[in-house]
Amino acid sequence: HQSGSTGSSSVSKAGHSLKDAVRDFERKFIEQTLSKHEFSKEATAKALGVSLSSLYRKMEELGINHR
Repeated sequence: HQSGSTGSSSVSKAGHSLKDAVRDFERKFIEQTLSKHEFSKEATAKALGVSLSSLYRKMEELGINHR
């Protein structure tokens, strides 16, 4: 059985590529995790399972600037 709809119409915007969707998700996820850990980048990196340098690189790439 295959369904043609996931029930989420907000994701399927015109011109919204998978790459854009992944970037949006990553940005929101990192921002939420930063907030949860009181903007401690060390705690956030550990919670995300990435190195601190990877978190900094990803934040720069996604335009997240919580200093």
